[in-house]
Amino acid sequence: MTVLFFGCEVGEGPGPSYLKTFIKYYGLGGDQTDEYGTDLALVSDGFVLLGKTVSNTDLESIYVVKANGLGNEVWNKKFGGAYNCEPASINITPEGNFIIGATATDTLGNKDMMLLLIGPDGTLVDSVMYGEPNLDETVGEVITDENGGYVLIGTTINKEANIEETIVLRTYPMSLDTLPQADWRRVHSEGKKSQGKSIVQAEGRFYCLGSSNSNNGKNGSMDLMNYQFFPLDNYGEQINNTYWGTLEDDLASQVINTDGGFVVLGNTVGSYIGEVPESSNIYLLKLSTQLVELSRLTITSNADSDQDKPVFGKSVLDIGSGYVILGYKVDQADNKNIYLVNVNKAGEVVFERTYGSSNPVLHEGGNGLAQLEDGHFVFVATVDMGSQSKMALFKTDPNGDLY
Repeated sequence: MTVLFFGCEVGEGPGPSYLKTFIKYYGLGGDQTDEYGTDLALVSDGFVLLGKTVSNTDLESIYVVKANGLGNEVWNKKFGGAYNCEPASINITPEGNFIIGATATDTLGNKDMMLLLIGPDGTLVDSVMYGEPNLDETVGEVITDENGGYVLIGTTINKEANIEETIVLRTYPMSLDTLPQADWRRVHSEGKKSQGKSIVQAEGRFYCLGSSNSNNGKNGSMDLMNYQFFPLDNYGEQINNTYWGTLEDDLASQVINTDGGFVVLGNTVGSYIGEVPESSNIYLLKLSTQLVELSRLTITSNADSDQDKPVFGKSVLDIGSGYVILGYKVDQADNKNIYLVNVNKAGEVVFERTYGSSNPVLHEGGNGLAQLEDGHFVFVATVDMGSQSKMALFKTDPNGDLY
């Protein structure tokens, strides 16, 4: 299915159909800014969207929008000051606030991990930076700790030594409206490159997902990446390490909790021509709580017109009968188009939908994907309208359709 986009900021379709499905766009300053969608949080009266806004001077700021159940904007906020900020994820705290993880870059190009705590009305409650001198630190994901506080996973980069390592950082607030310094900070690495992407908590323990080029016998080159998954003890120390992958680059996207274990999403990527890979398949793995492999799936686009074009998964939901994955598909003109696919537990495609048109350069799915109680899906994405890019909220029916 192809959906054509038109250049409106926020609007409602004709007739009552917008009550069931919609696309809504959000942005600041018309043609003076671009907005990019990153993540999504569900609240009782609508949605909170996380993204970034880029000014005409190329300053990147965190951009947060509250929308009601129809997708109409209630408020928007911008954060970041003089830093260039790359938002990573948003979560709801037990008190009803929102915790945001982002990478902040100063005017000298130094990168640090940033946490923002904002209230239900978007008011900034507190913010803090975490970083070490002479290192760059980037955020993959932030989650709330069931014992209080927040946990960040990301990558720490020693540019002089050309080493990337997974970093996990835990904070423990002394009150509900502060973000103090880290309770502990742990760095985990084997090989020359390890990138922390996603983290979950199960039975009080943290489980970390990333990609690593550690030679584990799965491939013959230290330059190739494999998936890396490991639990931490109560002090953040690595308990053991699990690697798996293929003979190509395996790039991790997300890990989620599921009944009886975990579901890991990633992408197996072939060689590149310029910035576009020749091939990419979505890779899905289910692990038990003991980290034993239960099943694995490889998902490729089954559209006849672009059978061999790359597909990427960025966010996954376990819906009981199978999995729904949000990402993007590269078309024949090497443009990215938003991609939503549902596969059952046997790996058979139930539906796949591509949202985009032949004109825009970029239609990319974000990390924010959720299913509502009525079975509809909502997700945040970026839509290029030609002269500007805007953050977009999609609400589809249970089959991924818009009408």
